[in-house]
This record gives sequence, C-alpha cells and structure tokens, in this order.
Amino acid sequence: MRVPTGLPDRKVRGLEQAVIRYAHSLGLHFVSFFFEFHCGARDGFEELVTELRRAGARHVVVPSLRHLALNTLLQDAMCERLALDAGAQVHAMRSRTAE
Repeated sequence: MRVPTGLPDRKVRGLEQAVIRYAHSLGLHFVSFFFEFHCGARDGFEELVTELRRAGARHVVVPSLRHLALNTLLQDAMCERLALDAGAQVHAMRSRTAE
C-alpha cells in the first residue's frame, strides 16, 4: 500500500482492515502488507515480488491500482511484472480511477 506522509494512523488501519475483508471475500487467506512511504520508491514492491516467489503466493490485493503507481502505464507494467516474475494476479478493491 502507498501511505502518504501525514495520513492519520486510524485511516491507515481502516484501509488495512478493508483490504483484509476484501481478500477474505475473494476466498483468499491474508498474509502480510507491503508499504511504500515515498512516491517513486520501489523497496516495498521488490520485497513483495521476493516474498511472492518465496511463499508461492499467487494473489496480491490492493485498495486500487493507484497504490502500485499513479501512472496507468506503470500500473500495467507492475501488474505484468507480478504476473511474469511471481505468477501473481492483482485484485483491486476499487477501479483504476479511484484513489
């Protein structure tokens, strides 16, 4: 998840709980969050790819694709990387245009 600077902890926690509920509604077992705190950073994404490979997990749930990247071309590239490098499918709670 992308967590902007200054976002209140209660809002982050609420979003975390919503992601967990959504994962469960898809019949998935929630395991962990991966966070990015700075726009353009990729540390959390790289950790996610590594962990997906290690665990053999095949699903990633995000609040929206904007949590991967703001640019739609980059969103597509990141979803493709998750699919190709880790065999993972991305599930977005909200549409591409939602925050």
